Amino acid sequence: MYHGFEYTGKELRHHLKGRMKRSKAHKAYYIEVVVFYAGAGEIKLFFSRFSKRSKWHLLVTTDLTLSYNKALKLYNNRWTIEVMFKELKQYLNFGKCQSNDFDAQIADTTISLITYTILSLHKQVVEYIPLGQVFRKWKDQLLESTLAERLWRLFVGLILSFIQIFELDMGIEELLKKIFQTQQGNQIIKQLLIGQSVEPLLERY
Repeated sequence: MYHGFEYTGKELRHHLKGRMKRSKAHKAYYIEVVVFYAGAGEIKLFFSRFSKRSKWHLLVTTDLTLSYNKALKLYNNRWTIEVMFKELKQYLNFGKCQSNDFDAQIADTTISLITYTILSLHKQVVEYIPLGQVFRKWKDQLLESTLAERLWRLFVGLILSFIQIFELDMGIEELLKKIFQTQQGNQIIKQLLIGQSVEPLLERY
């Protein structure tokens, strides 16, 4: 509702075309108006476009004191955050940590954000290229964690197979404890990690 009459957004923009202003700070054209919207009360509308031939966009706010320049700055900040989370999920597996441990969830989120910050800084300082291209450039390094997760799932699958094949009377957690918390298990794992043969250790035990 504007001055007692109902309008669609497009109709209102045409009605107020004589009130169009220009923002030098953002090199944009805009129309600013306060209207009444059912269910929300008074709201402020900003019809905005960046050239006289580009499409109009509509920004809406319940803060009636907000200026166009401030509203656009807030919108740009919000859009940057939205893009960041999209790229975090797309390239860094953000939010896919399956651990039930709260500290692990915090660590996963922190590592993703730190990695994103470093890559963004690299883009700005070293070479001004799209962030997606930066991610593709560092694809192998970024996939290391994914590969580690796949290897871990393979390892767990093998352990489960051993339990079934040899009909061991224990669960996977108990067997993993025996592997990781015994001297024999620790020595075998150490040898595997440094790429040395474990046959002598297996013969000894």
